[in-house]
Amino acid sequence: ALLVMYVLMCESLALGVPVIGSRVGGIPEILEKFNFPTFEAGNAPELASVLASTFHTSSLEVDLKLARKLFSMTTYVESMTEIYNRETC
Repeated sequence: ALLVMYVLMCESLALGVPVIGSRVGGIPEILEKFNFPTFEAGNAPELASVLASTFHTSSLEVDLKLARKLFSMTTYVESMTEIYNRETC
């Protein structure tokens, strides 16, 4: 389930849709690149606070240039090739 949510987050960012997410797995690492807020998983009051402050005080805009660079097919292939080379050499 976490992998599916991670993929959905990346796809959303690549399409220009702002995202907030819990501090689980690689989610914070991606969201900090866009300066988007995170919250502690399972902490409903913190989630409510993040939602309220995000939608009442600021507008989130996705840096599409960054998103397209991070989530492009070229970047994916390069990353996978690097991992393959590192693991097989």
